[in-house]
Amino acid sequence: MVIARSLAVVFAITSVFVIRVFVQMERNPILSYIAKTKSGELNRDFWFRIIGFGGPLLLGIISHLVPSLSAFLFQWIAPGMESLH
Repeated sequence: MVIARSLAVVFAITSVFVIRVFVQMERNPILSYIAKTKSGELNRDFWFRIIGFGGPLLLGIISHLVPSLSAFLFQWIAPGMESLH
C-alpha cells in the first residue's frame, strides 16, 4: 500500500509540473499563432486534452487505492472489453 500511495504522490507532483508547462506553451504568442488560437487563452479544447491525457492514469491509481471503485469500474468496462474479443 505504501508503493501505491507513493505512486499517487509522484503522479500528483508530476501532473502539476506537466500542466504548468502545457499552460505556458498554450499562452506563448508564437505557439498560439502557429496553432491559430488566441494567445493567453486556455480554451475548452486545452482542458479536454489535459483530462484525456491524465484522466485514465489518475483513474487507474485511484482505483488501485480504493478497491470498491475498482470493482465498480471493472463492471462498467467489462462489457466493452468482451465485445473486443
